[in-house]
Amino acid sequence: MYQMQSIKVNRDFALDFFRRNVATYMTKTGQKVNNKWLERIIGIYDSYDTMRGSAYQVYNTLTHISTHVEAQRDGTEVKRKRIRIEQDIESVIQGAEFQQMITPELEYA
Repeated sequence: MYQMQSIKVNRDFALDFFRRNVATYMTKTGQKVNNKWLERIIGIYDSYDTMRGSAYQVYNTLTHISTHVEAQRDGTEVKRKRIRIEQDIESVIQGAEFQQMITPELEYA
């Protein structure tokens, strides 16, 4: 975690990362961006602004998304949604693009 705090990631890069890796979904015609979800992600990212544009800020945004699933009426549906989101975010964190971001030799400022 400490290492991620020292890796600078500028806001535009972070938002593009979220757009490509978290706020997209597949349709019959290809990949689409869920702009409403992207706006919520940006709000979460901005709420961690004390982390001053670091890979750790990106990581905290991702973990926030996976652990704060909104409650709905049907508890079973919430549980399924939580599991799906946790799996999706785990894939993003384990994915090549995030792993490259947290490589200390690289800077995204």
